[in-house]
Formats: sequence, structure tokens, C-alpha cells
Amino acid sequence: RHPGVPPGVEEVRPVRPLSPAQRHALDGLLACGAELTVHFTAADLRREYRRLARRVHPDRHRDATDAERERLSRQFAAATDHYRSLLASLEPR
Repeated sequence: RHPGVPPGVEEVRPVRPLSPAQRHALDGLLACGAELTVHFTAADLRREYRRLARRVHPDRHRDATDAERERLSRQFAAATDHYRSLLASLEPR
């Protein structure tokens, strides 16, 4: 919740157009299992990436077969790449 927004009032975020690269990265994150909308903020992105990483990180699935851990490893690597791409495009340097 942002300061200045009274409780019980839905926060309205500005709609910003996504570049093709941002759209590709967002689609990639969604394919990995993230739950974001196009109205996300950098904080939303970080929070959702951490949630996704906890769910698909191969080290959190010690009882998984080698094939499952390999699949999770690929999914985690793809999610990380897409996350970094999106975050870099949102934050000024």
C-alpha cells in the first residue's frame, strides 16, 4: 500500500505500454508460473519473483528425481533471466 492512499480505496496504477522485449519477458515469467498483470510495479515484480523462485528452485525439491530437478533448474534459470530483463527495464540506472 502506498502512503496517501486511504484504507479501503483501491489503488489505481497507471497503465504503461510494454515494449516488445518487456512483453516477451513478462510472457516468459507467466509461462514459468508467475502471477502478474501488465499493471505491475517493480515491487510487485520482486515479490512475485521471490514467490516463484521459492516454488521452482531445484534445491527446495530434494526428493525430486534427476529429471524433475533438471526441469526445475531450467525453469528457474528462465524465470531469473526474464525477471532480470524486466527489472532492468523498469529501474533507471
